[in-house]
Formats: sequence, structure tokens, C-alpha cells
Amino acid sequence: MTELDSLAKLADIPGDRWSQKYPNSQAIKIGNSIVCDGYLSGKKEDEEADSHRTAVFSHFHEDHTYNIKRTFTGCDNIILSKTTYDALLGMGKITERGTFHVLEKPGITFDTNYGEKIELFDANHVRGSKQVLVTMDSGERILYSGDFSYPGMTVPEADLLVLESEHGEEVYDFDTDKPSVLRSIWRKVYREITSGHPVEIRANRGTMQDVMAELEKERLDDEDRNLLNDVSDNSILKKRIRSKIPFLADEVDVNLTNSIKHKYNENIREIEIANNDRLDELNDKKEPYVRFATVGRTTPQQDRATIIQVDVNKGFKTHGAFFCSNGRYFACLAAHSSYKNVLAYVKATKAKLVMVDGTRASVQTAKELANGISEKLHKVAFPKFCNHE
Repeated sequence: MTELDSLAKLADIPGDRWSQKYPNSQAIKIGNSIVCDGYLSGKKEDEEADSHRTAVFSHFHEDHTYNIKRTFTGCDNIILSKTTYDALLGMGKITERGTFHVLEKPGITFDTNYGEKIELFDANHVRGSKQVLVTMDSGERILYSGDFSYPGMTVPEADLLVLESEHGEEVYDFDTDKPSVLRSIWRKVYREITSGHPVEIRANRGTMQDVMAELEKERLDDEDRNLLNDVSDNSILKKRIRSKIPFLADEVDVNLTNSIKHKYNENIREIEIANNDRLDELNDKKEPYVRFATVGRTTPQQDRATIIQVDVNKGFKTHGAFFCSNGRYFACLAAHSSYKNVLAYVKATKAKLVMVDGTRASVQTAKELANGISEKLHKVAFPKFCNHE
């Protein structure tokens, strides 16, 4: 057996034969007892072994936590970051239990009963998102990337890399300056609100809270920058979205915001729970507001508002990171790496073998990414669990 064959046996994405969502968003098995971002339901004779597993959750997004409650009785220990723990509590996906262990900073490890050491590193995806590094008692290192945005993060070296495949196609090879895009969102919202128009922002959870925090900032509008030479104190030119402007969201997003707002330097205002009566009241009074919803969500009031969708769109490559199409604005705040930065991340890990997760992106994307890694980086890479074509 070659070294690569031995490494390949240290991780697996076996699929969950009892899952109603089979075969999407599968758990990643690492080492002898660790399962990441899911739960392995094996045969009945495996239940005793399952009960001694350690579960690790990289972040709070649904495709990485949808069956987290099944770990409550199936795992001795559940590892996550403090922010992920707070977020999942806030959204009602977990309750306080003694099996949860918060692991925050690199250098601090959790040791399983099988001699494996677990260490978490920031993934620069959403607040609290982590990469998972497992060191076997025999010395091999397995890194599970989770969702990540490289650069802007520390990358641990590993022998085997289990890689998320979002943005694993060259069509996603674009650069996004996140601070610049956030400023563009701020300017558009400020101008709409100042003109008396409501705004609806569509964003994935985590990114949604990043936008909320941005809208609390006091900043110069670009139109005023030409006045800077004539004003000694530019603070008098700074503007902010008035505190009396209501911010509204669905109840789960209000709860999520309240649970993680302490992670932001900005004082995010109290977010109201959105309901038809309140939105109709604001509309009747012709009072502007900012209503937040997840990507793909439609609301009865959306035709009244300027819509900004904060999400990945292949149009960014040709239209830029903030553009308007058919009356709707699109902002590229990509929480995932661009294609070239995915490759740069893989290179930085110095992994000898790369297993591409084929359950959270399309089969084609996973295959193209594995092929790209092999051709461009000359590493052995293969897509795993892509048999649901």
C-alpha cells in the first residue's frame, strides 16, 4: 500500500443511508472517531461505535448543520467555535448540553478517546467559521477546509486535505474587494433611504449581519470627497443612516443577529421582526426602512422597495462587483474564495492528497476542481461521493 493509499483511508464521505436529504450535504468522517458537519448513521451493529464519536461543526450554515440534533445522543463530544455555538443557540438549532465544547484559538486542542487531536483555525467565511485540523496519534494531519475565503486566514499544513468545492470552476475567477463592496452597499442604501425609498436586502446568514454592521457606520459619501480640501475637519461631512430608520428581518434572523452582534465593533441597532402589518404601516406613512431576508426569499412588499441581492452571481465577472440588472442591484460579497484563491489555498496547505467534497456543490464543479488541482498544482486530487449524477 502506497503512502497516498494510506492517507486516503484517513477520511471519507460515506453518505448517510437514513438521511432524507441523501445524498446532499454529507458528513465528513476523519480518523477513527471524528465526524465533521453532519452525523453518520451506520448499521445497528455500528451504534456502539457511533456513540463514542466526536462531532465537529465548522460554522452555522444550514448545509453544514442540518442534522446537528442527531449528534446529541450519538456523540460523546461536540466541538465548535463560540460564535457558532451562540448562533446555533440563538436560532434554536441546539440547546445547552454538557457534550458541547467550545474550541476557539489555534494551539488549543481537544483530544479524543482514540488519540486524535482536534484544532480549529479561522476560515474567514462567516463569523465563527473554522477549518478543522486533525492530527492522528501516528502523526498524519488531516485538514477539513469547511467553507472558506482565502486569503485573510492562517492556513495550517496537512498531509490530506478534504476540500469544499464551492467556486471550484474558472467562471468564479474574479477578485472581490469586500470593504469596497460594503461601501457601495452603504452608499446605495443611504441614498435610497434619504430619498424616502425602502430597501430590501437579500443575503445569506452571516453575510446579512456583516451588511447590518456596515450600515451602522458613519462615513463620507463619495459626492462629498471633492470638498475635503476646503474643510479642515472632515468629520462634519460624515453621514450615517439615521437610528430611527427601522431595520427588519424574519424572526430567525433577528434571533441570529442578537446572538452574534457582540462580535461586531459597530453597535447594530435593534432589529424588528418583519410582519405584514408593520411593513404596511411604514408604507402608508411613506417612511423608509431596510428589510433583510435570505437569498431566494420573496416578500409581499418587495415591489415597493429597491432590492439589493448580496450573493455570488456569475455576472460579476463581466459587470463588476456591484451592478444593476432589470431594476435589481447585485453586490458580490463572496464569502467563498475565487477559483484562483481556492488553488492558492490548496497549495498553501502543502497537502499530498486532496479529497474534494462532492456533496455541497454540483458534481461538475467538484470534478472540475479536482481536475484543476491535478493539472495546475500537480497534486493527486479526486472528487468524493459524486455518484448522485
